Amino acid sequence: MQKIEVTIPEEFGKYINSASLRFQYLYPDVTISISNANISIEGGEEGLLNNLRQELLHLVYKEKIYSETLEIRKSIYRAISDE
Repeated sequence: MQKIEVTIPEEFGKYINSASLRFQYLYPDVTISISNANISIEGGEEGLLNNLRQELLHLVYKEKIYSETLEIRKSIYRAISDE
């Protein structure tokens, strides 16, 4: 079974758990383990680990954007519903 280590930059650390939960949902046959800012991905079809790495990093980034824009979206929804 193949394995790859992904290091997440410190500024993205607080989004690892949410992103990894989504990753596990999307890829149930892949095992991941988290240790500080490192995530191990194990399993998947041969040759796909780099794609899984890319997907994991995308999910972490996506979670960061979601979190940072949540208040803005709430404000917009409130403004729309008040009209």
